[in-house]
Amino acid sequence: MEQRLYEAALEGNVIALLELLQEDALVLDRIVASVETPLHIAAMLGHVSFAKDILNRKPEFAGEFNFQRCSPLHLASVKGHIQIVKLLLSLNPSVCLVRDCNGRTPLHLAAMKHQVEILNELARVKPEACWIQDDRKQTILHICITHNNFEAVKLLVNSMLKFLLDCTKIEVNTLNTYSFTALDVLLQSSRDLKDMDRKKHNTIMVVASLIATMTFQTGVNPPGGLWQEDAKKLDSHGNPEHYVGTSIMSTENSFQYDRFLVFNTVVYVTTIFTNPTNFDIYANNVAVTICISLMGLLLLANTIRLVVRSLRKFGRFIKRMIWPSNSKINRNCNNV
Repeated sequence: MEQRLYEAALEGNVIALLELLQEDALVLDRIVASVETPLHIAAMLGHVSFAKDILNRKPEFAGEFNFQRCSPLHLASVKGHIQIVKLLLSLNPSVCLVRDCNGRTPLHLAAMKHQVEILNELARVKPEACWIQDDRKQTILHICITHNNFEAVKLLVNSMLKFLLDCTKIEVNTLNTYSFTALDVLLQSSRDLKDMDRKKHNTIMVVASLIATMTFQTGVNPPGGLWQEDAKKLDSHGNPEHYVGTSIMSTENSFQYDRFLVFNTVVYVTTIFTNPTNFDIYANNVAVTICISLMGLLLLANTIRLVVRSLRKFGRFIKRMIWPSNSKINRNCNNV
């Protein structure tokens, strides 16, 4: 009999429920409170008609908890079944304040799952639920911000302000010790934030200018300096090993020089496109896109350059390994 009752709850089959009640009028009274009731299942799956029929006969089921200490309201809030939430709140609104085994109320669970409509209904019926903390000492605002539910934050702040003004009889024009009202403090905070942003932007500009100057200077005059004259020693192709004005580091340690050139160029381009002012979001997005594209092109170009240089060295090594005698003959001819 009990198995058939739970199957009817899974399907939301009201007719099957009525048939079971005709067979045994006490079938709902035999439900063990420590396990899930048929109302838990109906609330989780959104079977509105089935839930209404259960609550008409057993309204106390709205306050029953399963093995995780979740009420039907907890499950309906998680799944976003607004009609069942309203139905449960109309019968037992105090369940909105009850915490589950993790210390979370239906309000907390709705915030975690971005159920803004459910959140609005719960906060409207029981605004004091906004102050309840879970086992981690997190309020509903902490949970909303942690789960990036900023629409819910705005809604909850409005609900809290309304609750404070309507239910606690707070005088909105009360003065603090500095003779400021709440509105004065808000306006002053806005001005302070603007001043802070301006200082931050100025600091970023100074730092960006300094970094750009340093990277440009090291690009023009790389570590180790520049060769002051062409090399007298020739390579295997008859060309000087280095030319006047080229980097000494690129000749002595080409791999480290390539790495230095890549990083120095990326930093320089990044500082050039630094735009701390926020006057045009579209312009900032375009600047960032251009900056990333240029960095990608520079990285690709330097990578190709490094690969080509490595292949040339590898080719010379293979050539010496295959024709060592030719190399000896050439050196002997040069000595003669």
